[in-house]
Amino acid sequence: MVHSFADDTQLCIQMKVQHVTQAEQNMVAAAIADISHWSASHQVKLNPDKSEVIWLGTRQQLAKLSPADKTLQLHDSTLTASTTVCNLGVQLDSELNFDNQARCCVKACYYHFRHILQIQRHVDNDCLRSLIHAFITSRLDYCNGLYTWCNASIL
Repeated sequence: MVHSFADDTQLCIQMKVQHVTQAEQNMVAAAIADISHWSASHQVKLNPDKSEVIWLGTRQQLAKLSPADKTLQLHDSTLTASTTVCNLGVQLDSELNFDNQARCCVKACYYHFRHILQIQRHVDNDCLRSLIHAFITSRLDYCNGLYTWCNASIL
């Protein structure tokens, strides 16, 4: 399955752990080759330095992957699987528990809140409400459905 957004393209493939090697070969042979061909014909560079690989699954499934399964050959580069990747501003971790996403969201909200506190005596309440909504509430609302599966301590 291929997803594209602006200049980003994502390849997704579902498989059982025992079929990892065959699925990787199929993906590299078919999908990545097609994307490379399309990129070259449209004068767009497929950049291995900006490419990422993540394996998604339960802790038990991920433990079954061998070190060789955690790499992917893309042209002359070897991509090593990450435990987290960022997709449209959302931190995805390999077990899809979104704890890291919640932590990043809170960190960003505190960052903006500290800056708003520094200027609060220079602006009126309506301006403060607008700043809080623009910089804090909007971050809390963005993809907030993902937090459903977070640990209670994170929430």
